Amino acid sequence: MSLIKRTLPKFLTIVIGSILLTACAQTTPDSQTPKFNLDNSISPSQANSRVGDRMVVCGKVIEAYHTRAVGGSPTFLNMDTSGKDNFNIVIWGKDRNNFSDFPEVLYDSRNLCVRGLIVSFQSVAEIQLRSPSQVLVIN
Repeated sequence: MSLIKRTLPKFLTIVIGSILLTACAQTTPDSQTPKFNLDNSISPSQANSRVGDRMVVCGKVIEAYHTRAVGGSPTFLNMDTSGKDNFNIVIWGKDRNNFSDFPEVLYDSRNLCVRGLIVSFQSVAEIQLRSPSQVLVIN
């Protein structure tokens, strides 16, 4: 048996193994962990004054529910604002499959930071989530 026939299977195994390790290294949980700069984060009660800005908002989810009674089948995560100003996190039905579990289960009663564009809907500030990369769970 020639040297090439003996070493080729080992060589191919090493090359294929290296390719697989490289591919796996690019999709580790570390690369999926959102990177947040919390230095300039705001509380939910400050969100109404920042409509139109991309911000990080941190607070506790006090109510979480999914409804099919509203067009788009949204999930609402309502944060405690300790006042009259409400702040909502909205996940539209088309984006629910991007999350590992139902968002209303994953995030209910959790302290979160969410990142995104703050918009106003019926005078209530909100951020629309499309991906878990926009969420940092504090506890």
